[in-house]
Amino acid sequence: MALIVYNEELNNILTKFYLRECTEVEVADIYYKYKLYSAATSYYIIAINSKLNKIDDKFKSYCFCQMAKCYYYQQLDREWSSWQLDTIHHLCKEAIAYDYTNIKAHILLSEAYERLDQVKNGYYEAEFVINNLDLYKVESKQDVIDIVEFCKHFFDLAEAHFVIKYEDMFMKIINYLSNNDNFTYDMIKDVIDRIDKHREILNNEAEQISIFGKNF
Repeated sequence: MALIVYNEELNNILTKFYLRECTEVEVADIYYKYKLYSAATSYYIIAINSKLNKIDDKFKSYCFCQMAKCYYYQQLDREWSSWQLDTIHHLCKEAIAYDYTNIKAHILLSEAYERLDQVKNGYYEAEFVINNLDLYKVESKQDVIDIVEFCKHFFDLAEAHFVIKYEDMFMKIINYLSNNDNFTYDMIKDVIDRIDKHREILNNEAEQISIFGKNF
């Protein structure tokens, strides 16, 4: 976490803001960058309120999603409360209402559902993300880590509900990662290893069903 008094970038953006040389969301993004989440949330709220009467749904979706991420990262290393999870859930829903293609909001909503013990809803949100991976824009190192972990966790959700995923789904994931320079060989291999594990589980289940059928 950065101290404002010692941070030149923060001081500069605040000076520009009070001189009306930058927008509220630019200030919020800088606060977010330095993990000053409460301050970032305040400026995202100001940004949304200033845009309420204007047609700019993607902008509002971005702000709601960023606010949800602020609550998420602020609490990530602590015990979750139902209030915080409900807040993240609500903000993600708002983000998606303004822009249904906001993939990052769907990802965070999927996790919120899981933490709220609504795992099936979490799975369906995750499936939407996997089917629309091309909409996911990598904008930071954290984005790279998040989507790799998400792709692997997707199969945990599928297996928890005995959902069989097929080769076309595997290839969507592999093609997306392989065609993006942000992902390293080791990252891609890690995801492929998880896919192979899913294949192995499916094969084992198929063998058990076959054996059971013969015995029956």
